[in-house]
Amino acid sequence: MHLAAYAGQPRMLDLLEQHGAIRDCRYHVQAGDGLQVQGMTAAAREAYAAALRLPSACEDARSRLVRLEESDAIASPGARRQDAAQTVAQLSADTSSPGWVQHAVELWQGQGVVAFPSMLNASMVRALRDRARAALLDGSRRNYAAGYRAAGDKGSLRQWVYLAVDESHGVLQSVAQVLSPFLADALQSSRQLVGELAVLRTRAGSVAQDWHVDTFFADKRVAAVQISLTDTEAAQGALEVLPADASGPNVKLPLPEGSVTLYRLDYWHRGGGHTLSGREDRIVLTSVLVGEHGFVPCENDINMLPEDRGRWWIMGEHVVAASEEASSTREGASPP
Repeated sequence: MHLAAYAGQPRMLDLLEQHGAIRDCRYHVQAGDGLQVQGMTAAAREAYAAALRLPSACEDARSRLVRLEESDAIASPGARRQDAAQTVAQLSADTSSPGWVQHAVELWQGQGVVAFPSMLNASMVRALRDRARAALLDGSRRNYAAGYRAAGDKGSLRQWVYLAVDESHGVLQSVAQVLSPFLADALQSSRQLVGELAVLRTRAGSVAQDWHVDTFFADKRVAAVQISLTDTEAAQGALEVLPADASGPNVKLPLPEGSVTLYRLDYWHRGGGHTLSGREDRIVLTSVLVGEHGFVPCENDINMLPEDRGRWWIMGEHVVAASEEASSTREGASPP
């Protein structure tokens, strides 16, 4: 077992104890220390408290828990200054500029996030937006678990629905055609699994999400992807991120339709509040791209239609189903 995979899930430690997997408080202390580094104060407290519940109480955990409760030195990411916010340009790459691939890879490796503003064809994006809106009206496509996590105490103001790869194939193909050299370098493979695919709608009145990471155990060969299907202002539920070292101010990413943003799963982020009354919903196509040798912990849900899971790959500039990939390999040909 790799303890890091459970660092963001302290209650998993209790479950593992029940099955005899962890009975040594040192594991809980290691988890708590990791959570301190990440700034997850409440979760670190829980990890230390779990150590104290073991038959042989760990004094090391007790002393660390006391220090943690007495100190405000570890600030919540949400408390960081929002003035002097960095601009979108500092985290963006223009695919029409010379040297854009190297610049984008440097952003990915150094900051854990890179945006490609207005990258996709407008008419293609609007056609997909129409399909996304139709899907949002189809109750059978709702991912209620993901919607509940995204919405918090505001009920249905944030909503997730599944979208078939066939319905979004043109946009995914355009992403592959434009970004293939970047994806091959950043995700360390010329093949990337389309690991998730869904639509997220943020309605007016939605409050900002809590700061979070999708998982604490992730590598740079895996990327969360947001494709903007609507123009988004800063106060319209825009994605907000923190620098990779979590030491700088928050960065809001208000982006026009057709923009593509990639960020690491262990990157601090949240959906901002949509406070513009009467304005359009923010709609994004979300995905996760996994380099051929990348790893995603199993605690994450798969936000994708069951029939599409594990089936679709980006191979160079093409998006192909696994059956097509196998056929091309047998015939010694390139993907269509």
